Amino acid sequence: MRWSAPGFGVPFAVREGRLYVDGVYGDLHCLRADNGKSLWQRPSDEKNRNVRGDRPSGEVVFAPDGTILARSAGDLVAIDAAGGEIRWRVERPCDVNAHPRVAYATGLVIDNGLDRESRVAGTYADFAHRPHGDAAWRHVLAPAAAARTRPTNGVRDPVRIERRFGSVAEDWNDTSPTTPERHESRGNPVASAGLVFTTEIVRRGAVYLEAFVVALDTDTGEPRWRCPIPPAVHPSTPVVVDGTVYLTGDNFRVHALDSATGRVRWSALPELAPTLRLPAAEDGIPYDVNHTDASPVVSGGILYLASHDGMLRAYRTNDGTPLWSLRTGASDEPTSAVGTRAHPLPVVDGGIVYVYAEEDLVALESQDGRVRWRASTGWASVYPAPVLAGGLVHAPTDNGVMSLDPVDGRRVRHLDVGGRARGLIAGPETLYIGGPDGIHAADLP
Repeated sequence: MRWSAPGFGVPFAVREGRLYVDGVYGDLHCLRADNGKSLWQRPSDEKNRNVRGDRPSGEVVFAPDGTILARSAGDLVAIDAAGGEIRWRVERPCDVNAHPRVAYATGLVIDNGLDRESRVAGTYADFAHRPHGDAAWRHVLAPAAAARTRPTNGVRDPVRIERRFGSVAEDWNDTSPTTPERHESRGNPVASAGLVFTTEIVRRGAVYLEAFVVALDTDTGEPRWRCPIPPAVHPSTPVVVDGTVYLTGDNFRVHALDSATGRVRWSALPELAPTLRLPAAEDGIPYDVNHTDASPVVSGGILYLASHDGMLRAYRTNDGTPLWSLRTGASDEPTSAVGTRAHPLPVVDGGIVYVYAEEDLVALESQDGRVRWRASTGWASVYPAPVLAGGLVHAPTDNGVMSLDPVDGRRVRHLDVGGRARGLIAGPETLYIGGPDGIHAADLP
């Protein structure tokens, strides 16, 4: 090892000679990347806790002005990446008990949650702030006050109900046609070509009625288009590549939309095993909620989807034609649709796809899914994703990190950090590992 820094933490970024680390209790650390010496620490407190858990997709947003954009308990904060001071702080204009998202896009901080200014209870809105926290625009989602009568034929979500351990809010139990509908944002906002893309769901109690992809004008927040997708309990964060918006919904369906118009280019629904379809509930509402909230990975004209039924599927991006699939590991029991483990997203490089399958790291040919090699990692609940650096593939094991030759999977080195790697990133010449007792830095082989 080049150096080790005691204390718990997960490295998440290295840039300009600095290593940024998540603290266990939400504090944020900055270390010298060459020797691990602390440069600054941003502690978690009443106004700035949960920094670690409040980033889109688990990543800090580095803004072009040298700040780290994050969410605190009730505020949006910009932290100076060099010194750790808070450059600015603005109170979020939405309910702090909501679960907002933050994204840095074309000079705007995009956030969403329950709208405090609305006169209608339960109304969500999207908010945009300029780089210094000034309000830019506000987009109110459809209000939830006026109950509309429509058939109760949506998708019930047993996951949210079960996780409340019997303490179910009244509106989750009430599914009558006269119950007010709630419109909520899901996923993280994504910006491309002057538009901000986000997803919206409509539910009545525990029944999900509709889902939409919405494109907002980056300058004004005005909707450009709104495309319905099949009722989705957990639509994924959109991915925008070459003028196409890709996302997933229920039953692992993949959607591809024209980013300028919202026109559906194609939609692919994979064949599911009969055991992955849960029986209908007594009230007639189907529990057919096989879903994945993982965003697709798009590379080289192929879309890859790692879903909660324990499969990795590949599709052509031009028309949605299925190419191949690989079982990565999940139970075939009916309950596998509810809460099965999800492996990290696949990593694609040079026509090779690296993905975890059961207790192995597997290298596949991107075009046909042919397995090049398999290497045992020693444990099944795999996190984080493998890292490609220094001409090798680096992957966590049950007691450290192994480095493999990408051609044949030959093990070049194994680093023992005394337990599972909780974080893994690479700098120009160094591999940074978050172990059970602190951060470790090792020269790349």
